Amino acid sequence: MKKLIVPVLVGLLAVTSLTVSAGEPDANPTGTWKVTQVPKSTYEPTLKLKLDGDKISGTITRNTGTKIEELTIEDGKLNGSEVTFTTHFFSQVYKENVLQPPDTNYMSHWKFQGTISGDSIKGKVEKESSAGSRTQDWEARRIKS
Repeated sequence: MKKLIVPVLVGLLAVTSLTVSAGEPDANPTGTWKVTQVPKSTYEPTLKLKLDGDKISGTITRNTGTKIEELTIEDGKLNGSEVTFTTHFFSQVYKENVLQPPDTNYMSHWKFQGTISGDSIKGKVEKESSAGSRTQDWEARRIKS
């Protein structure tokens, strides 16, 4: 009887180990991504992400109409395959067709949430500004180097 228990136990442990290691590993957002917002615009922001533990850092670009700005990613986190991060920037405010100085403008906040699957991310972005709040879909595809 003792001879039968050991091989069965070893076989059971091997199957258990196989089952655990066969699960999909956590996604890695590190890299450069092209972002598409829905509804689609002609400008596709560039998202650069770096993973350190479960923290995400990096930048995302935005088109102000007069220049391309690079915004810092804040509060970036990875939980399994879910990424979340925010950006903050001064909105461009015009009064009587005159662009107001940045220190008098209102701050905009974008909160991104998305799920990584291979070389794509899909999710929602909540945009809050002086003009109000809206949520829209966003997608990103990893740029291969």
